[in-house]
Amino acid sequence: MSSISNIESINDMLTIKIEEINKTKLKIEKLLETCYSHLSEEDKENLPKFGGRLTKKNIDDYFNKLSQSIKNPIRYKRKNKLKNLGIRISNIRDDFFDDNKIDETINLLNEIKKYERLFNIISNKLPFKFLDDENNIESINLWLGDIVENIDNLERWEEKIKSKELLDKLLEKYVDRNISIEEFKEIAENIQRIEKKFGIKIKKDEINLINKINEILDEVEEYGVDTENLDCSSLSELKEELDNFKKQLENKCNEIKEEIKFWKQVLYGKIEYLPEKNLDELNNKLNDIKEETKTEFGDVYLVLENLYRNQYFIPNIYEFSCKLKTVAKYFDNINIENENDVDKIENVYNAIKYLEKINHKISKMNFKEVDEFLSKYENIKSEYENMRKDILYYQKILNREDETIPENYYELKQKLENYKKELQTKIGNDFEVIIKFLKGELDDFDANKETLKNFIIYLKPLVKEVLNL
Repeated sequence: MSSISNIESINDMLTIKIEEINKTKLKIEKLLETCYSHLSEEDKENLPKFGGRLTKKNIDDYFNKLSQSIKNPIRYKRKNKLKNLGIRISNIRDDFFDDNKIDETINLLNEIKKYERLFNIISNKLPFKFLDDENNIESINLWLGDIVENIDNLERWEEKIKSKELLDKLLEKYVDRNISIEEFKEIAENIQRIEKKFGIKIKKDEINLINKINEILDEVEEYGVDTENLDCSSLSELKEELDNFKKQLENKCNEIKEEIKFWKQVLYGKIEYLPEKNLDELNNKLNDIKEETKTEFGDVYLVLENLYRNQYFIPNIYEFSCKLKTVAKYFDNINIENENDVDKIENVYNAIKYLEKINHKISKMNFKEVDEFLSKYENIKSEYENMRKDILYYQKILNREDETIPENYYELKQKLENYKKELQTKIGNDFEVIIKFLKGELDDFDANKETLKNFIIYLKPLVKEVLNL
């Protein structure tokens, strides 16, 4: 072998040795960096010293001895601290305690230890988290850190919630991350509200009912009523009672709103949207609108109230109420019991408006006399229409067609009498017999000769016009 080959071979061997030494050096540096600084001065003094030749084997042996000597005290101290806190570590492998982040875990647990109830829940769960391969120390510390951050918010409920088994259940839900701190607070407030209001000791298996019951309580309180008189021994019984109570209040609220809508229609002919639920406020609104109706309608209010109480439906109650108000000016003791009575109001109203239009006198009467009134009205209407027709005839005979025909019943009657008297003077007292015959009201007539002669003479221009002469 040449000298050059020998040199290259030696160089390769030295390179390998240097690499091995560097690897060992890095191991030692890492050991010093991660573990050595955690040793006490006494532990450092007791570390093994290197002796013998500086060979790879001697160095490796020394490193293993040094590594064990450094790690064992740290593992022991960390284990001991966890044991002293009451954490079970018997099934956890030794190398688990080599991670320096365990020191942070211990510090966080010391913070949580201040709230014993919470710590007991966590201490029972922590060993399983240590053993779970999916959890590392960093994730465990994040979990504990969140709990420490909210520990004051959690601990303040210790005195506020009477049922401690329920508090344990709630804390456990938070620790297991089944609920957030905001949800914890909401449920805790709801528990306190129920315990304070009803004096019920809530069982832990009833926790899922709490938020639902508080939703119902919120809805009930919108009606402005007190629920403290509800006497229940369990949460499930309370929920049933509250459900029934809420339905009663809902029905009462709807009843009041329906009546308010009715009176609004009576007064204004429109329906108002009523968003509120408070029964006192709604009752005040109802009383106000009823007082307003009494002022506007007087005695008619009682008739309308009776209609509402008997649930008698009238399509346009506003229009009907206005007509009823008109009818009440002339009729006492109005009573509506059936559809026939409703029709009578319509007929009486139309009759009154007709009689008012022609200025005919209407006497005050009892509603029991309504049929008699309607009969008289028909006679008056027929008489009035006949009088208007007669006046038209007489105006044509007298050539007075340009004269105004009065609407007033009594003026119309007087004008007709005046025309009759004038025609009696010009034609004869029995001229009306001839007129009735011509109108077809008589099949024959008997008039004296003079009257008939005067009638033909007086109507000669009309006759010539008709005959085109």
